[in-house]
Amino acid sequence: MMRKTLVGAVVACCVVSIAASCVLALSYTVFKGLTDLRPLVPALVFTLQGAVTLAALSAIVSALAIDVLAFAGAMGLVWVSYSMVQHTLSSPHFEGYALVLGTAGVLQGTLTLLLFLWRMLGGLTQDAKEALLERRGDTERSDVGLPTDAI
Repeated sequence: MMRKTLVGAVVACCVVSIAASCVLALSYTVFKGLTDLRPLVPALVFTLQGAVTLAALSAIVSALAIDVLAFAGAMGLVWVSYSMVQHTLSSPHFEGYALVLGTAGVLQGTLTLLLFLWRMLGGLTQDAKEALLERRGDTERSDVGLPTDAI
């Protein structure tokens, strides 16, 4: 139950941050042009990390390497987001979007770190075993090929 809630929260954060980053990038390029795109680097970080996280959570891609990549991306996202918030609050020129997007990034990164740390440490093995049982339609736990006390 908690796993599904955490996955849902991470997916929602990823989708919202990707959409917000795309809107921000579009509005920036429309109003300021394509001459200096350095301010869009945080938006690129948000988009890439969200895409990697969604890929790692999908059933299509399932490997430890992408979990580690999503975990590392989440750490980077927390750092970039925290830097955005800190810079915005200490700057004489206040940027509301940077505060909102930075706070959302810290939340997304923290939730992603929790989820993938849990996955990499084996916290989801119980859910995976139960899903295998459901998929096979087995009622006896020992039929899966695992000792009953291991489940």
